[in-house]
Amino acid sequence: MLNILRYLIWDISHKPGRYAILQSMLKDLPDDGSMNHRWFVNQQINANRTRNSIPTNPLLNPFAWAEIYRAIKEGKLFDKGN
Repeated sequence: MLNILRYLIWDISHKPGRYAILQSMLKDLPDDGSMNHRWFVNQQINANRTRNSIPTNPLLNPFAWAEIYRAIKEGKLFDKGN
């Protein structure tokens, strides 16, 4: 199965129509052991990174509010096409 995926990845650069086939294969194939292990380790890293810290709230970020206010003031927030 890995050889087929390698061939399709190589073949994408030569035949762009193969990209849809590769995407459907990647969507339909189940994860193997290494992908499951990688996902689990990444979850553990993220859990350790945020351990003993307060979760941040983006609504309390004054820089984000200043950027939103500037966008409203300049009229960039609303779609002028309608």
